[in-house]
Amino acid sequence: DPELNLGRGLRARAQKDGTVSWIFMKHMKGRTSPVRRKLGSFPDMSMDDAEEKARKYRRLIADGIHPDDYENERREKLKLEKAQQVALSVTLRKLLEDYEKSREIYSKGDAPRTMKDRRNAITSVFREWLDKPIQEITKQIIEDKIYEWSSQRGSKGQALKTIRYLSAMMNYAKRMDIIAENPCEILKGRISVGARREVREFLEISESVDLLDHIGHLIDEHLNGHFLHTPYNLSPKEITPTRLMMFEAIALELLTGLRKREVLGLRWEDVHLDDPDGKEHFK
Repeated sequence: DPELNLGRGLRARAQKDGTVSWIFMKHMKGRTSPVRRKLGSFPDMSMDDAEEKARKYRRLIADGIHPDDYENERREKLKLEKAQQVALSVTLRKLLEDYEKSREIYSKGDAPRTMKDRRNAITSVFREWLDKPIQEITKQIIEDKIYEWSSQRGSKGQALKTIRYLSAMMNYAKRMDIIAENPCEILKGRISVGARREVREFLEISESVDLLDHIGHLIDEHLNGHFLHTPYNLSPKEITPTRLMMFEAIALELLTGLRKREVLGLRWEDVHLDDPDGKEHFK
């Protein structure tokens, strides 16, 4: 027999490469086939270590526990502990960076302004949590933040917008097995973006005048530099040809009363600026 029975379930098998495999084999009550597992190999595992491991398996079998089940459970436990260690190293700041990278790789990404707004929101509302593990952000912390920004800082809208950003980031962390649940889900169905208010679907005359004045500044290359910087903190480069057409379309709506669909579908053959009575410039 190529296997040497060393007694009490421990066996040794010589290999062609000169190593020795330690084998455990023992009958278990209620099973027709004996339990058989490789313990290790000599010289990496000494005979004493092999006997110690065989002793552990004998105790498990005596308690009705199959060594395979024990080892599988132990591996899952080690895997979970490792995942928890990794999760503890993921701070809110790192999650924000990883989330943005994921958006860029696996989807169309976000507009620069959206990324800037998300970063500003997260870094302002959760400033003290940026370098702490996201696992420590609890449901209670989420609720406390909303209360703090709503009652003390008077900016409930900013808090809720930030929570929406954070919830998307936490869902990403959940998909990556960094956290078990999204702490923002506690607020689902319990909060709204803001108080309900009557929606007005028209502009007053004074508001229309102000809007036309703004559009005039935006489309005037000599004026829009300073106008964009204060108070909007924008660059003239952001006034693209497409946006210029949008501004002019809005101005046309204000001056004529045309609907959005009518303005966007307007063709030059429908424009009659030289109409003698001045009443039907557009048909």
